[in-house]
Amino acid sequence: MGGCSSTEKINSLQVDYSHFEQQRCIGRGGFGKVHAVNKLSDPRKDEFFAIKTLEKDQIIKTNTYAEVNRELNLLKELNHQ
Repeated sequence: MGGCSSTEKINSLQVDYSHFEQQRCIGRGGFGKVHAVNKLSDPRKDEFFAIKTLEKDQIIKTNTYAEVNRELNLLKELNHQ
């Protein structure tokens, strides 16, 4: 991670993991990990964010789609600094 050196402007509707530099793992759970990351471009360059990555094979194996969707919907409703 962190090898992105693009200087092009990012469309805020098309942001993906490559637009961030991973700093450290800040949590682990049953489905994946949460990492502290920095955005690589302006206007929020060097600002910290948290990104949760899920292990798709684990979700499929345990048939826990409903739980993942419930968490996703909850996180969409949050408005927190």
